[in-house]
Amino acid sequence: RTYNVEIRYSNSGEAGSLHLEKDGQKVSQSIPLHKTGDEPLYGRVTLKNISLEEGTHQIKVVFEKGGFQLNYLDFVKQ
Repeated sequence: RTYNVEIRYSNSGEAGSLHLEKDGQKVSQSIPLHKTGDEPLYGRVTLKNISLEEGTHQIKVVFEKGGFQLNYLDFVKQ
């Protein structure tokens, strides 16, 4: 199954970045999280075409560069 992962975040400073891992393997590109303005303004970005098979998996959000607040991830089936 393929999903788009919508990321809601807040960032009042320099751009941060993250990517997703599934079972220890990188499954998405790095995505920048640009400045949204002073908190509590939120922005959204989407990681597209993330493949996830049925079953139990460990999903990890890897913060490559911090400075932002992650609000939530929404997995939307394509």
